Amino acid sequence: MLAAGLCSVALGGEYYISRYPAAIVPERMVTVPITEPGVIEIHHRGEGRITKGTLLLKVNAKELALEEAELKNQQRQNTATANEALLQLRRKREEMEFIMAQPAARRQFIEARVKAKADKQALDILNEKIAIQEATLRLTNDKLQHAFDKRCETRIIRMPFDGKVQYHIALGEEKEQLITQTGALLTAVDDKALYAAVTPEDAEIINLPVEKLVLQLESGQGKRLRARWHHKKVERRNNREALVYYFLLEAQDYDTAWGMIGANSIAELHYSDDTGEELLYEPKSKLAEEAGTTTFETWEELVTALRPGYQILFTGETHLCLRKAEQN
Repeated sequence: MLAAGLCSVALGGEYYISRYPAAIVPERMVTVPITEPGVIEIHHRGEGRITKGTLLLKVNAKELALEEAELKNQQRQNTATANEALLQLRRKREEMEFIMAQPAARRQFIEARVKAKADKQALDILNEKIAIQEATLRLTNDKLQHAFDKRCETRIIRMPFDGKVQYHIALGEEKEQLITQTGALLTAVDDKALYAAVTPEDAEIINLPVEKLVLQLESGQGKRLRARWHHKKVERRNNREALVYYFLLEAQDYDTAWGMIGANSIAELHYSDDTGEELLYEPKSKLAEEAGTTTFETWEELVTALRPGYQILFTGETHLCLRKAEQN
């Protein structure tokens, strides 16, 4: 029989376990750094949700335009030089094809005059030279274009996916703004799903059925956000591998959670049971008081002595949650 004041306490089917540091994590997040100082043009100030591909800003747009003009000029120069060489090769091929089409006696006469053999092998070699010259032109211009496109990736910033954007610079009132500092320029967030991530390290907690876990967070605005377990991943945290639990927030709380991205939060982990299983939710302090002068080294020893027939489901921050012991 339970001692007075030691009845199990149900919190609407949820039992508080413990608190953990938590972070609000979007479905995807990309941080764009400042790669060079200079002038930026803000084309979208980041209000509301933004569709994929929306132009956000340009960095050093005037210099980029000059570089693009130089690129096009160099590509035209490469094309003109290559076409000049190709013209000679193609004319030579036409001559060779003409000679090969002549009767044998006339062909021998012409070959003697031009001092060149006109046969299939020579034609194949000539065709190969033309193909190589054409491929070289394409590769040279493509290489220049690729290098320019890579520079554009850090200077012409578009929204990588549908979502929201946070600028890490003061936008001011003008379209153009001088940037001199290094660091983050903006963060693009895919907010179609927002998660609260925690790292429970106690094996007892990790072994709980994940579908019964619920997370609650204080928003700092007097509102408590709820999230249910969604998935887990092994990630590198603080130079070591850690098992991270991701809890999916409810859609109606996304606007509140959006402002918590990047902030240090504290989450309460709860065990939710709707199966009707008989559980005892015991305050640790009351159990220790009930033990009196009985000494114990572990909570398991104390439960065996005071609650025969029960075993620990989890050891929380303030309570023990007990369930009926399995019969052997």
